[in-house]
Amino acid sequence: MFYTSVKMNNLKENQILEVACQELSYEGLGVSRIDNFPIVVKDFFPGELAKVKIEKIFSKYAKATVLEYVKKADYRNNLDIKNIDAMPLINIDYSWQIKFKQKYLEQQFKRNFNDLNINIKDYQRSDKIYNYRNKSRYPLSVIDNVLTLSTFIRDSDEITDEVSNELLNNESINLFINEILEIINEYYKNSKKQSNLKLFKNIVARVNELNEIQFALEIHSDFDIPKELEKRFYLITNLVEFYIIKKHRTSLVFSKKPFYIKLLDKSFKISLNSFFQINRDVAEEIFNSIKDYAYDSKKHKILDLFCGVGVISNLIYSKGQKVLGIDIVKDAIDDAKNNSATNMIDNFEFHSIDVFKSSSILKKFIDKDTLTIIDPPRSGLNNQIIKFISDNNIDNLIYLSCNPRTLIRDLKEFVQQDYKINYVKGYDMFPNTNHIEALVIIKNTKITNNRLFFCSYCIKIVMYFNC
Repeated sequence: MFYTSVKMNNLKENQILEVACQELSYEGLGVSRIDNFPIVVKDFFPGELAKVKIEKIFSKYAKATVLEYVKKADYRNNLDIKNIDAMPLINIDYSWQIKFKQKYLEQQFKRNFNDLNINIKDYQRSDKIYNYRNKSRYPLSVIDNVLTLSTFIRDSDEITDEVSNELLNNESINLFINEILEIINEYYKNSKKQSNLKLFKNIVARVNELNEIQFALEIHSDFDIPKELEKRFYLITNLVEFYIIKKHRTSLVFSKKPFYIKLLDKSFKISLNSFFQINRDVAEEIFNSIKDYAYDSKKHKILDLFCGVGVISNLIYSKGQKVLGIDIVKDAIDDAKNNSATNMIDNFEFHSIDVFKSSSILKKFIDKDTLTIIDPPRSGLNNQIIKFISDNNIDNLIYLSCNPRTLIRDLKEFVQQDYKINYVKGYDMFPNTNHIEALVIIKNTKITNNRLFFCSYCIKIVMYFNC
């Protein structure tokens, strides 16, 4: 441990210190401690020494920026990207990124479930560490009368035109966005109406395996896209759908054909506002694991909570099973119904309702023969839905999480409700970022113990009569 002889109570904003990075936080920030008071620093990794400037002091930690590296880690790569807000691990070797994520996951489970002796499987790497994102969204800004991409500065509402995370996008997205911006800038330059450029707020683009593009522009509520621009957009060969967003209301401008993405052996129609996994290749690895477990469980019902467009239930479905999916996004539910029909799911039911308010629907469906899939947002579940699952003796649960903190919180509640954690594996859905995707399989031990007791009781009766 190394830092200049400064006490925590002497720490001041704008102060310059030489400090050592001792660990990485979950956010991918380097952490140095003075009197056990953490100083967090971007682009600073364990084993490194640097001169840093204290930018802001909070009650529980301080933020600093690197002015000069005194010693760099030998596991740094040669990228030296400056704006790493969206990808805080981009400047270190990929093998070290995997080590960090595996270690973090193991530490969280050991800290919270040490007495349960849970075995964490090896972290699943991504074959693609760049150009893996099939969807991107950027704020737009005007610089010198030119509409350009921006990105948000971490922990603020401010934006910067120093965009570097294009490296993570599918190359077709980058080429397409550049073409759109060229068309818009050329149009307004020729029409002498460049003041209208400020009315463009955000751009969204999604790509499938055929390099077909689904795209949206968010614009000011009092502004309409000129018809000439719409015609120019329509001529882009691989653009299949174009949407306009005004005040969070999405309208389809044109569709040459529905936008589909293929996963494993099935295709899925996806509306602009429907959630879909960012990294298609890693998603297929996850869904194959879920599919194997679902087949082994031999359940006749599939309950798909936070189902999105119905991907997981469609992929693991076997003939004769019944599917119930719940999601709050209406467009996603419409897509789920369409996808289930397209993918030859015989018996399905999807509802657009908040999962946390769906107990009346769930009660009519669930029984001991139900396999439940939970793929919640980053906020995770709540105690009410966990208690509902337990009270209704739901046996097998598959929990896919994009936030290990809320995952651990929820698993604690499940363990208190007599569920056992049978399987944990991390997947690198988001290389070069700090984000961790984890697949967990849990089982209701109350049901298992009841079955064992019943079987034991039956054996004793048989033995008694045989005597």
